[in-house]
Formats: sequence, structure tokens, C-alpha cells
Amino acid sequence: YYTGISETSRSTLPPNSGFYLKPSRRGQYALVPSTPLQLPNKSHQSSGERTGERTLRMKDLLPEIRSIMILKSLDKRRREYKRLGWIYAARNRSFVDPVYKIGQTRTSPSDRIRQLSASTSVYRAFELVYFVHVSDRDAAEGYAHLSLKDSRVNHGKEFFKAPVKTVVQVLDEAAQRWPIQLGRTLRSGFVEPALGKRVVTCPRCESKFRLPQLLVNISVTCNACGARHEVVADV
Repeated sequence: YYTGISETSRSTLPPNSGFYLKPSRRGQYALVPSTPLQLPNKSHQSSGERTGERTLRMKDLLPEIRSIMILKSLDKRRREYKRLGWIYAARNRSFVDPVYKIGQTRTSPSDRIRQLSASTSVYRAFELVYFVHVSDRDAAEGYAHLSLKDSRVNHGKEFFKAPVKTVVQVLDEAAQRWPIQLGRTLRSGFVEPALGKRVVTCPRCESKFRLPQLLVNISVTCNACGARHEVVADV
């Protein structure tokens, strides 16, 4: 459940989002999945599958659902909202090289990932790693591709061999260049990023450092002691 959705937000929930709004107390609503989330039976998985594949958790969907609801609520008849969308980074474990697919979509990042995974050219599903919402998805995608041009593995493809830190930094820069304004004036403010930062503690030296909130598990190296450990996605 995700509570705290107001009456004015009811009409902004996309009909194909897989969720519905259940009346809660004091005029608030809870975000509830239309069908129960099917979690894999770990007793039938190998140890590699259990560690390599992430199970679907309700909180994994919340940043994207919030982002979708906000963008759906904006009036697309206004000029500044005609090119709203998302820039995303995805990976596929069937690829030998650690590359990221960076593209844009006007539906939702997860919908685009499902489209990519439906291709018969890959035998494993794509994983959504990171995304940002932007006011001009085409311009933001072009900026990201240009910024990572030296890391492009094929001129005709949207795949880039770069550290995840670099990929996230470029997407964040694109979001800063094309923010989504909430009103007609700058005083109205802007839509906040869907994914923020998190504080991680090194298990060896207990040093703390900040990392972007990612939708997948990653391995990081502590700058203080050099220890390498896995950071589990927390969103």
C-alpha cells in the first residue's frame, strides 16, 4: 500500500498502471495492486537465480508510480508539457559486456522495459536501472547520447559501455537541463526527482558515503578502505 494520495490525484492514475486507489481515512487513498504480486518460489530456484535476479517488491514500483501520476496530471495541451517523458537506463544480464541501454519513452520506464524484453533476440529480460522525468524527452535523450558518445559500443545502437556512476550522472544532468515546471512561472517550482540519494555504510570500516538510489543491486568500492561489497537496492 502507498497511502497519502489525495482526492485530487484520483483521476491522474493511469488506467493500465496495474494499481487502483482504495479509499482510506480522512479523504486519503491507498495505492493497491490490481492483482497480487507474484513472487517467485525460492525453493525452486538455484542459488545463482536467487542472488542474480531480484524479486518484485511493492516499494520498487512506488518512485515510478509517483512519477507517472505527476506527469499524467499535467495538461498536455500546454506547449511546455507536449514533450514530457522519461530517460531511462537499462541492462541485460545476457550481454557479455557491462553495457547500458539509454533511451526515452513517453509511456513509462517499466512499459518500455517490457517492450525491450519481449524481443526474441535476448533470452533474459531487461532490468530497469535508473530513470529521470524530463520536460523534453527527445532533447534530454540527445544530450545523454552526446555526453556518452565515447562510450557508445555501436553507432546505430543505444548501448553504452560506461560505469553506472557515469550513466546516472549524465541522466541527472539531463533532468537538470530539462526540468518539469509545475506552473506558468518559475515561482511555481519544479517536479522533484523520482529517485534521490541514499547513505551507505561500509561494512568493514563503517565509513559513510552517498550513492544514487538505483533499482538494481550494485557492487561498490569504499573510498576509505578499498573494500568491495554489494549494495542492495532500497527503492
